[in-house]
Amino acid sequence: MLSKLTSLNLSDVALPNLACAQANVAHVHGIVLRKDIGSVPAFYLLVGREYGESVWQSMAHAGDEFHLCQFGLEALQLLEK
Repeated sequence: MLSKLTSLNLSDVALPNLACAQANVAHVHGIVLRKDIGSVPAFYLLVGREYGESVWQSMAHAGDEFHLCQFGLEALQLLEK
């Protein structure tokens, strides 16, 4: 889903676990940090506060195609165990 919003190469070779890069995400300049959860690739997106809602909406829209849904901090903590 994230590759629909950025031209950044998100492969294991180009952006391995615990690596970061600057890139445009949903037409907003930001930082992409990869921090896998076990064997599942996971990413943190850091953008300016004024663009947060716009990027969030773009991500939700891009995820519709894959039937993705949002989950909270408690679910994330369970995944990290």
